[in-house]
Amino acid sequence: MSDILPKIQLENADGYDEVAARVKPSSEAAWDIPSGSIAEMLEEWIECEFDKQRGFIKAKNLPNAASEAPGAFLDVKDSYAGNTETCMRRHAEQDASKGNVLCFVKNGAKAVKMIERWVECKWRGHRSFVKARHVKAAPKGAVLLDILVPSDTPALPARHGGGSSSSSSGVAKPAAHAGVVKGDDDEKDDEKEDDEADDEEGEEEIAEPPAKKAKTGHADVVRARCKYGAGCYQKNPLHKAKFSHPGDADWDGVPDAKAAKPPVEAAAIVAEVTEAVPEPAEAAADGPDHLAEAPLPPLPKEAVPLPVDAPKAVHTGEPVPAVVDGPAGTGENRDCDCCFDNIPLTGGIFCPGKGHFFCSSCLANFLVSFKTADFADQKKGKGRALCPMKDSETPFSDAALVGCVPQDVFDDYLQIRIKVAEKVIQEQFEKEHTSKIEELKEKLAKASGSEEQMALDKHRLSIIDDIFTLKCPRCKLAFLDYDNCSAISCAGCKCGFCSYCLEDCGKDAHQHFYKNKSMCPNGGGPLFIEHKKWQEFQSKRKGVMLCEYLSTVPEELRKKVADLVAPDAKDLGIEMPEDLSGVALAPEAHGVVRLKLEVPWRLRARLLEKSKELLKTGVVLTMADTSSKVKISTVAGFAGSPPVIARKAPLLDASKKNIAARLPDGHEVLIEDDWVNAEASKGKLSGFVKTKHVAGKFKVGGTAVLREAGGHGSVMVRKMAKQDEGKNSLGFLDDGTEIKVVSHWMECSWDGAGPAKTGFIEARHFPEDDVILRGLEDECWSAVPLLEKAIDISLKACRIDGHGKAKGKGDGKAKKGKGRGRGRG
Repeated sequence: MSDILPKIQLENADGYDEVAARVKPSSEAAWDIPSGSIAEMLEEWIECEFDKQRGFIKAKNLPNAASEAPGAFLDVKDSYAGNTETCMRRHAEQDASKGNVLCFVKNGAKAVKMIERWVECKWRGHRSFVKARHVKAAPKGAVLLDILVPSDTPALPARHGGGSSSSSSGVAKPAAHAGVVKGDDDEKDDEKEDDEADDEEGEEEIAEPPAKKAKTGHADVVRARCKYGAGCYQKNPLHKAKFSHPGDADWDGVPDAKAAKPPVEAAAIVAEVTEAVPEPAEAAADGPDHLAEAPLPPLPKEAVPLPVDAPKAVHTGEPVPAVVDGPAGTGENRDCDCCFDNIPLTGGIFCPGKGHFFCSSCLANFLVSFKTADFADQKKGKGRALCPMKDSETPFSDAALVGCVPQDVFDDYLQIRIKVAEKVIQEQFEKEHTSKIEELKEKLAKASGSEEQMALDKHRLSIIDDIFTLKCPRCKLAFLDYDNCSAISCAGCKCGFCSYCLEDCGKDAHQHFYKNKSMCPNGGGPLFIEHKKWQEFQSKRKGVMLCEYLSTVPEELRKKVADLVAPDAKDLGIEMPEDLSGVALAPEAHGVVRLKLEVPWRLRARLLEKSKELLKTGVVLTMADTSSKVKISTVAGFAGSPPVIARKAPLLDASKKNIAARLPDGHEVLIEDDWVNAEASKGKLSGFVKTKHVAGKFKVGGTAVLREAGGHGSVMVRKMAKQDEGKNSLGFLDDGTEIKVVSHWMECSWDGAGPAKTGFIEARHFPEDDVILRGLEDECWSAVPLLEKAIDISLKACRIDGHGKAKGKGDGKAKKGKGRGRGRG
């Protein structure tokens, strides 16, 4: 498949409506991609066997893979000229480190046996793996996120104001602003943008959502009886206009001309309810009308069962196709089993269990609450939502949900799936390590193998058992599970201990955190933290302990031990050291220290350049590459903390109209530019200025001085934070002008969360204290003032020990304002 276009179409080869996607080929299906979706192809991998080993080889190195079926033997020929062998990896990842490389297979005929073909792709920004037989080249002109459906297939329901249906070309496109209801002013502002988009798309059109208008009926038409009869509690005028009740003229099936409401009154009831709903200026004769998006009602605390005489719906787990308008009683409306509003069937879906029907608003609310549910509940459906009535073990299908809830809600729902899948994979790895420990212990007990092999096995056992495996500090019972609370109680001896530093805290470890503002006092994190961030902390901690242990291993065995544990470290997300010298593994034992510096992102390139001139040999400055992706932080850092809001415009306005995406804590973004919203003194210009023209360090709400970075003497002030000049230029301010910093923004791009993939994020979500200066202690401290003078700011340098704890110079205590790093304790 080397000639497949970067854009691919996913279509189930077995005729099903969805294609199973996985976080890793070895994991279970994480989510279902609607058949016909357009995705971006990243790589093709062949899962194969060679010399009793099972791994992955890139398809470009197996020239006849596309024409063979699983079970066939494939020729190996590395795609790079001159290479006589190709790499087989443990995991389908670009990582070619020792921990991920199984072996190298020599070029030759029928060298490996094919197990399965996998395509690594990106759908809605989420990286996933699908079987290659479900992949084909995308149609010419296909756009990412499109869903191809036959022209005679009913459209999926809209996502609260945006929807899709098949166009004349058979291509259904998602609404450009799914989930947003625009007013007249908004539509006028977007007319030009929409016209340009229409020109680019050609014949493809964004289709309208299905009609959701209630029928008023006529007074002399017999209405359907309300199934609740005299027990009906509904006060909704639409319900009263739709169904008859005891005492109504048509309750017995014969309308009473005297008692019946005239058609004008019936229509007035509906008009009173829908008077706020704007009608489209121009609509086709058979085009749908739009209802304004209503606020999402809260979920009930207890499930309410259907009445005994309620009609039983056939459960499909799919959106119900639109029903042609007809007389009352034909079944085109139904009560939501959660909020009991009477809505068209196109306004919700049936659960896949026993036929409960939920409107799109209640379903969206349920998925939002599912995000903060216990891991046990999320894991029950493998990250998929089950029926809220809790009477079914079958989860909702993604194809049903994607057409019924807003874009941002569905994207957050997919994130839950990823987290659950990753945690399950991690738990599986840890259980495998437990079996490896028992296997090594049994092998050592038999004293089999050479003396060197025995020594290697002992070192590997010590690393896996004592470093990679977390244990109760009292009874040494290993623990694998973690439920976002860092005050852990041992299941064996009931010891309460900290999940960060593993300190024995008696019966209850909560006081360990409460005495230090809900933080671990030994350099750890907060009391409540998401599993992924806690796992990252433990990976760093284990990495430090691994380096300390390797420094004690004899040099002649050190590399062999490192190679033995590299696959285990890879599975647990632990970074293996590249330099195995004693100085690199245990710097403090050799007089080498690390200083943590606080450097604004806009000054990092200049600092790196100056450091080449100012630093002595042996003193090294390391920092994140400003051109690579950066992890953002929610600042709060605890489990369930709100996501980072990326905005379309650099304004503090957090309305739905201005939200580009809600990014989870730790999400990676690429910094495109750096802006401040500046106010000059009275009578001077105010607008957006690039931060590279602001001298020194500044704070939001404080003052700063302008200094043009290129030395031209004046700084351009822009109306909007855009590269455009011309009409966007408000004028220039001379160097030395004092400004007030109103806000500070990073212009970024990202993958994954959406619907937009570019926007502005407040600078406070970008860590600045991750720059490290490493070398001999005296030389490092001498270099700090030179670097501070070079970029004209204070670097707030503080020493950190091997476990990440911050210390001041000399006495080992943290200086005021220096903060603390992470540590083991």
